Amino acid sequence: MLKTSGFSTIVALVLVVAVVAATAGAYVFISGQKATASPPYVPSSENNQPTQENIVDNTGNNASVSEEMANIALSSGTKIIDQTGDWISTGDQGDNPSFYPIDFVDIKEVDVGVDENYLYVKATFNGQWPESDNDWPSINGDQITWTEFSAMIDADNNSQTGCLSDGGTEIALEFSMRMNDTTGNPPGAHHGYKTDPSGIEFPEENRYLGDYDLSDNKMIGGPGYNYVTGVYPLENLKLTVGQGITLKMKAESMSERYNHAAFDDMNFLNGPSIVITLGENKTINYG
Repeated sequence: MLKTSGFSTIVALVLVVAVVAATAGAYVFISGQKATASPPYVPSSENNQPTQENIVDNTGNNASVSEEMANIALSSGTKIIDQTGDWISTGDQGDNPSFYPIDFVDIKEVDVGVDENYLYVKATFNGQWPESDNDWPSINGDQITWTEFSAMIDADNNSQTGCLSDGGTEIALEFSMRMNDTTGNPPGAHHGYKTDPSGIEFPEENRYLGDYDLSDNKMIGGPGYNYVTGVYPLENLKLTVGQGITLKMKAESMSERYNHAAFDDMNFLNGPSIVITLGENKTINYG
């Protein structure tokens, strides 16, 4: 009887553990401690409050950077003010021969700051990013489906080295958002950065060897806000405080009709050079 009872007890315990594991769902049990699994990124005002961004550095260490920390570094850094409505037409085949005046593509200003560990880049626009599919505009019957802001860094200030298609840059910082369209591309907001140019110019996705996707982390700003802020480990970027760099930036949008429906250029295609020193407190009026 004791053997049977003991066996029954073990079976019962196994069943209880199985039920708990099945109903736990969102939790991972490690060494007797409960750790919440990372939820998927949901681009909504509820799940995308601009409070902090989770960073994983190149050693696998986790860090949580608050918006307050970012703003402290940005307040003592460089502010680059762009002109309003300074649209350009790329002239490329498949692009808008004119432009659509989309306010969330129109760059208002870009702030760049550093501390001992991170580079902070904040882009502010003249309108807020769409918060839902219903917020994406349609202009003259042409539905806008995607927007992106990119900040390219020429770390050695030599346009003849690095990724030549991006103007000789060694680092590409990217924020984008796509509506839930029928192209098969995932909707929502995405951000990340690329390093170490490969020397391959085409296809575009092969231009950099280091490709860091931060889309599972909370974005500071983004959908429903008129700004986006990125936080990047200096060690990954191979940058240091006090280093001089050249910035090449752009904001663009895609529509059902055009590859580039609107394009705001800050020294990416042309224009005066934007040369800054990381950590320098100054203001630049661009254009």
